Amino acid sequence: MATCQVWEYFASGNNRNQVAKLPGKAPQNVTISSTAAQTGAAFDNATIGVRLRSDTACWFKLYKSGAASPLGDVCTASNGIVLDANAPEYFDIPLAAGVSISIITA
Repeated sequence: MATCQVWEYFASGNNRNQVAKLPGKAPQNVTISSTAAQTGAAFDNATIGVRLRSDTACWFKLYKSGAASPLGDVCTASNGIVLDANAPEYFDIPLAAGVSISIITA
């Protein structure tokens, strides 16, 4: 079974640094397959970015449930960003309540 680890990191105040600040929030390990899965909990309002590392190639995208959200669609191969296996990546994310990540295997 494949797993993608999502780790949220924070900044102090409104600083957006080029490195992640420790400690961050506890990592979420998301079991992924060919069916879209979402992080179990929405990101904290203080989260400014995430580190993603997957043990298999996958696609991901920001997700927020609700038809009115521009992030409302779950991830597919046609709307996601590819993440190579065992290649951690850092991404800034918008400061918005209820945002999570939707992930599927490649």
